[in-house]
Amino acid sequence: MNPGVFTSSIQKVEVWNKGNSTESPDKAWSPIFDMNVPDSAGNVQFTITASSLSQAVSQDLITNYRTQNFQRVRFTYIPDVNIQLDKLQSNPNDPASKVLQGTTNPYSMVVFSGEGIPEPTLTSPNETSTQKYHVQTNAQGNYTYPFTQSLTPEKTITAKAYLNGSRTFKFKKKYTIQWDDYMDTD
Repeated sequence: MNPGVFTSSIQKVEVWNKGNSTESPDKAWSPIFDMNVPDSAGNVQFTITASSLSQAVSQDLITNYRTQNFQRVRFTYIPDVNIQLDKLQSNPNDPASKVLQGTTNPYSMVVFSGEGIPEPTLTSPNETSTQKYHVQTNAQGNYTYPFTQSLTPEKTITAKAYLNGSRTFKFKKKYTIQWDDYMDTD
């Protein structure tokens, strides 16, 4: 049998040891991303690489993932993160013009960028990342981020969400703030 490499990105991995015919896996790792499993003659080699939010989870998978010991393996796709940034308030005199809010997947981390947006301060749930975030969504996926100054007119705000190794690179939402109705034209 020719050697090969199995690759997987952003998955939940569950395994059943030989002899386990129940619906309950013997081991589960989640989330796992950037997984590379070298295989030769049906045996997994010891050079597996994988990442997770926790080094303990990724190290456990690297140490224990050996298909030659399993009866069943299941990879479950972790869905992409989608994000919605609500329409921004265009009246700079309205307190709502100092709030970014919207929805994304429950418990996602959200970071904003654009002129006038303060630096993020929340630590990433990924212990190997130095990325900071502005807010974490609630159980319904709602987020609200207030700040002290009004947003700058005619500028773009970007919202990005992150959850379980999945990012919103394709789904980032940009809005240009236009306050023409409230700007002095004299």
